[in-house]
Amino acid sequence: MKLTVVEGLPYQVGIAAFDELGADFASNYRAEDEYDVESLYDIILQDGRITDPLVLNIRPNTTEPIIVRGNRRYKVGQKMKVQDAKSFTDIFGQVPVHVYEGLTPIEESELRLDHTGRKSLTKWGIFLAMEDHFLKGRSETDIATSMNPIFKADTSKRPKLLAEAEAETDFQARRQKLKQCWRQRTQTASYVTIFPQKVRDAYELYLRGKVIVKGTPKINSTRIGELYSAREKDKVQNHHVPTKTNPGPLFEEVWKGFIKADGSPKPQTASKKSSKDIEAMHDRCESAVGREAFAMANNKGGDTFQRLDHAAYLSEVVREGDKALWAKVVKVADTLIQKGKAETDKAK
Repeated sequence: MKLTVVEGLPYQVGIAAFDELGADFASNYRAEDEYDVESLYDIILQDGRITDPLVLNIRPNTTEPIIVRGNRRYKVGQKMKVQDAKSFTDIFGQVPVHVYEGLTPIEESELRLDHTGRKSLTKWGIFLAMEDHFLKGRSETDIATSMNPIFKADTSKRPKLLAEAEAETDFQARRQKLKQCWRQRTQTASYVTIFPQKVRDAYELYLRGKVIVKGTPKINSTRIGELYSAREKDKVQNHHVPTKTNPGPLFEEVWKGFIKADGSPKPQTASKKSSKDIEAMHDRCESAVGREAFAMANNKGGDTFQRLDHAAYLSEVVREGDKALWAKVVKVADTLIQKGKAETDKAK
């Protein structure tokens, strides 16, 4: 590794051989199946070089630099080394690097978090970042402050409070308002870190949109709140000291209740719109196709009612959003309507 000290920079700049680099994938804020190595492989191969330096840290009591930013590029290098030896030598023979020395775990975490703007975090990635910070001793206020840009990009909720927080010039007041703004998100993550592993596993399936296996309930933020309440009641009512492996009897009772509820889902109810509601929608609708759908919906019930009601709304969306597509819809609808009338007249 060849490094140079640049005045004013907290890291050294240089180049490193690929085999000199070490990775800590477990500390990254993305699941490895979300790295999208294939797309990045093609981009790097097309560019013929690594455009952004990898950011490394030489941890205390170690000599091997660990990648803090650049795990996906490292994965590409691993793959190219096997699949295309010549390109690997040309591109990864000398990797541009920025090398820190002796960063604390918290400082590493901040660098990883700062890098997420390059490729947006998924909902699971955001949780991993919060979990990492909690496990390293950060407070809810610290996490809400440092992750504010990511939270803001991920949701449009509470815009008024967020605007007030970001306009606040007093540092401590701003931190408290950001904590209030993102309290539910940070609390959810903090609860999961003290729950049994099965809760974290179920929450991961939910956040990542994976298939939830039989016997595992759907765990969202609302249910995590219910589990936490049960855990706290166990401490008071049963004088139980909760642990990750034994959260308490009430906690387990609520967990089993979720499994039972998910195994016997409630049947979907039909639309609650009345006939009068449908008539009013029909009168307000500007399109003939939409009026036809509303009229049909008014004479049906149950699942058919819901489908037709949805179709009527959909027609309005298409009409407003895509004029060319709407013209095609109207043409097909007119043909079907005329065909239906002709068949009715013929039957008479």
